[in-house]
Amino acid sequence: MIRLGQKLRLSDRERHAFRVMTDRAAPPKTVAAYNTALSVAAEDLRECDTSAESRLLQAVLLGECLQEE
Repeated sequence: MIRLGQKLRLSDRERHAFRVMTDRAAPPKTVAAYNTALSVAAEDLRECDTSAESRLLQAVLLGECLQEE
């Protein structure tokens, strides 16, 4: 991952992981877009499943959010 301020560029492997985690084909270009996509994916999980496994996956998704400058 290459980050310059709020701009973001993901490697091929990171784009694949992002696609798997969020079900979005287009990679984010900013830190805010990256964090928003992860938050939306976690919220979608929360709405459809309340199991312990789902809560763990939500925590993992939210743990991947990047610190904004």
